[in-house]
Amino acid sequence: VHDDIEAGQIIEAGPATIQVLNSAYAIEKNTSNNSSVVYLVLEDGTLSCLTTYRTEAVTAWCKLNTAGKFISAAVIGDNIYFCVERKNGWFIEKFVDDYYSDCSLRLTSETPQRDWSGLEHLEGEEVVVLANGFSLGKFKVEEGEIHLLDEADEIIAGLPYEHLIEPLPYMVEAERPYSPKALRVIGARFRILDSKSFCIDIGSGYFHYPLKRIHRDKIFDSPPLTYSGDVQMRALGWIREMNKPMWSIKSDEPLAFTLLSAVAEIKLKE
Repeated sequence: VHDDIEAGQIIEAGPATIQVLNSAYAIEKNTSNNSSVVYLVLEDGTLSCLTTYRTEAVTAWCKLNTAGKFISAAVIGDNIYFCVERKNGWFIEKFVDDYYSDCSLRLTSETPQRDWSGLEHLEGEEVVVLANGFSLGKFKVEEGEIHLLDEADEIIAGLPYEHLIEPLPYMVEAERPYSPKALRVIGARFRILDSKSFCIDIGSGYFHYPLKRIHRDKIFDSPPLTYSGDVQMRALGWIREMNKPMWSIKSDEPLAFTLLSAVAEIKLKE
């Protein structure tokens, strides 16, 4: 598909129509699933990604936004670069696997410290900070500096971005003469991979599921560990708006999260 995409082209993607400003194509390093990603920079400054896993027969679109506008994309070797226009200027940025904030920078110090400089490119912005593996929250950059509450010898500071994952609403079977009045999610099982944070709303509002309690041999003040496996939980309440998703995963914590699958058990009210 990437050989047929040109700048200025209009693509019909299901119910959406997108106009391409620039495109780039990348093949994943892990060739076991024969996967690839097409990055499409759109005229509205957003980025659309078409991911294809040929081994699994999966093709899916997702949309990326940033604090600014994507201008251009390029793939050089194994690296994916973007030209981004932000409030404080134009930047050439690169996707890095273990960075979970935009326009971010890793800073180190031989001795632990609270005050960190070198963030002039984010002047006036509110940044999220990851220090020694802990997510410390948000801090405002003033005169190129941030001031932490605790000392650290390594931080990653950058603009926060939020991931949002939701399923399609419940689809009524064709043989049903009428739609149900409500549905209830009795329980759900989520399979996650190499994740350190899991924030979900399954009927009672968003909450951070404590992955650390799965690692029962670890102390409470240790950094979050990566977890791979199934997370099962029960749900509360009925969903009466049938176009509402059954669950929603959302977070702007600068920590890893990958969802592989979700299975829900539901009950219908006729």
